[in-house]
Amino acid sequence: MLFGTAEACRWVWNQAVSKLRDEYEWKGKCDYRFYTLGKWFTTLRNQNPWLLQYSAGNVRDSLKPIETAYKKFFKHKDSGLPKFRGRYNTTLSFALATNKTFRVNRNSDAIYIQRIGWMGLSGNNPYRGCKAVSGRVKHENGKWYVYLVYKTETEQNQNTKLVGVDRNVGNIALSDNRIIELPQVDSLIRKRTRYQRQMARRRKGSKRYLVSKSRAGRAYAKMANIRLNWAHHASRTIANDYGTVVLETLQTKKMTRKGHKNLTRGILESCWGSLEQKLGYKMRVINVNPAYTSQTCNACGARGKRQERGFACACGYRAHADTNAAKNILARGVESLDKALKPVEAEPVHLKRVA
Repeated sequence: MLFGTAEACRWVWNQAVSKLRDEYEWKGKCDYRFYTLGKWFTTLRNQNPWLLQYSAGNVRDSLKPIETAYKKFFKHKDSGLPKFRGRYNTTLSFALATNKTFRVNRNSDAIYIQRIGWMGLSGNNPYRGCKAVSGRVKHENGKWYVYLVYKTETEQNQNTKLVGVDRNVGNIALSDNRIIELPQVDSLIRKRTRYQRQMARRRKGSKRYLVSKSRAGRAYAKMANIRLNWAHHASRTIANDYGTVVLETLQTKKMTRKGHKNLTRGILESCWGSLEQKLGYKMRVINVNPAYTSQTCNACGARGKRQERGFACACGYRAHADTNAAKNILARGVESLDKALKPVEAEPVHLKRVA
């Protein structure tokens, strides 16, 4: 039933995408509103009796992203129309958009999905007893996962200390001279590459091709979980000691557009965006200009020389290059805060005398 519901969502999505594309090609416009698609789905469901065995709410809610995609297309033509979802290159999933189609028991160890029934849940849940408001069910590397969104009360970080963080390839450096290294996943990278080469040699869609794809997916999923776990732990370590973090405004897309292959891979695998996202809901984040932070001396402000991980200045200052950059980032963050808190003097008002 899980496979069937996900496949039904994919099939209905493709039918809707085909319908709207035909309308747009013939008329130059189409009614992509979710309300209209919902009425169309009711007719489609009655015409295809096999859809009646699956939850109408869960399958219908899979059409919601189409409205968002078309709004983006008509605003920015470069974004393109919604694409068809293939059988072998799409992750099977379906949304649990409303609590009418699912519910979780009090202990959060079982979930009920409409037309499927009760299923046990394994894993640690920090929000036991809270109300689940939405979610998504996914099939990833041979296992089914449910991602639930709970309604909870947030706790504000009351710490007033500031820290600067310099994000690098392979580690992050803090302005308090701490360096947090990323976990090594070289063995998993080699394993994923080996299975990807097997996929390239085998016929797409065959049984042996799908076996290699599943193995490559498991290796990639393990790498992603390790890095995600590191981002959570690193952000929690910083949030426990500080209340505000200063980061550089890094443009990852431009940095990886025309760069060295290994450098580009290292940047993308260093979890810069994920770390900033995790810090964003645990503490206050300030972004500053990243220009010359790793080449400026924190002691005198002059330009020094960086040699790999070391930094040397003519004034005699010696330090780790990454921690020196983190201190410069912190200084720029403090400067931006001082400018924001500085009171603006009111300009004198000149009154014209009216005769």
